[in-house]
This record gives sequence, C-alpha cells and structure tokens, in this order.
Amino acid sequence: MKIHVNQVPPTGLTATSEDEAATYELDTEDVKVPGKVSIATSAFLEEEELLVHLGLRCTRRLICARCLAPFEDEFSKEVDLTTPVAGKVVVDLTDDIRQQIVMEYPMKPLCREDCKGVCPQCGQNLNEGTCSCKEG
Repeated sequence: MKIHVNQVPPTGLTATSEDEAATYELDTEDVKVPGKVSIATSAFLEEEELLVHLGLRCTRRLICARCLAPFEDEFSKEVDLTTPVAGKVVVDLTDDIRQQIVMEYPMKPLCREDCKGVCPQCGQNLNEGTCSCKEG
C-alpha cells in the first residue's frame, strides 16, 4: 500500500482497500492467507511525519499444534505507524503491513482451546472420538 504524501489533505486521508494476500508475501510453511487482506487507513501529516492508523483483517489457514487438523481463523489488528516524510513523494507501507500481520502468527496454533490432540499410539484425533488404545 502506497500513500502519496502530496495527496494527504490537511484534514487527513481515509481509505479502505482489499489487497491480494500475495502482495504482502504472507504465506509460510505453517500459515496460509488465502484471499484478500482488508485494510482501513487513516493518514495525517504532522510537520515532517505521516501518522497512519491501520485496521487490518484477513483469514488465516493454520494447522492445529495438538491434533494436526487444518482450521481457519479470522485475524484483526489495529496499529498506529509514524513515518518521516522529509523529501518523500510516496510512502510505501507494504513491508510495515506484512510485518504487523506476520508478527501475530501464533507459535502453537490451536483449533480450539480445549483441543484434545491425537492419541500418541494410534494417531486418532481425540476431538473426533476415542480410540481403543490403553492409556499408560
């Protein structure tokens, strides 16, 4: 996402957009972001700085760390950024947006808080039913 500094009026600039997730290179081995990233932007010039408030939203595809089942969750974050604009015509926020989303990837994603995981002997997903293995 790029903001043209000379197009930010004194009262500020507000905009919304839906960008392809691929624009931000969000996919990793464990996390996929299909579809689009929704961005609500408010930008203001204050002396030699651009103050930007971003509302970010997207759907993430993850693999549960306990039961190994794929699941989706909705990501949403509000963030404020300050960027110096001295001598700049355009401020590119693409990398800032990417970093804000990637920093929030869970280290151990869970499909739900009470996920039971898998049986260590037979691999049965214990959220879907019990197995006939003896415990202990």
